[in-house]
Amino acid sequence: MNRTDTFCNRLNELLFKKNISVSELCRITGLQYTAVNNYLTGYRIPRLDTICMIAETTETDIRWLIGYDL
Repeated sequence: MNRTDTFCNRLNELLFKKNISVSELCRITGLQYTAVNNYLTGYRIPRLDTICMIAETTETDIRWLIGYDL
């Protein structure tokens, strides 16, 4: 599994487990819907600062979000 697949899968899992919609993630992070959708489909990987923001606003460990098993 590559970096894109790992982040895509983890972000989808995060939203599912925390019951957060794409719209809600956009609202709490300020990210555009298209950008989040691109991350969820694996079309794009966000910059590190964006990953940090997603992790912080969803109270998720960034190491897990980028693919490390904790």
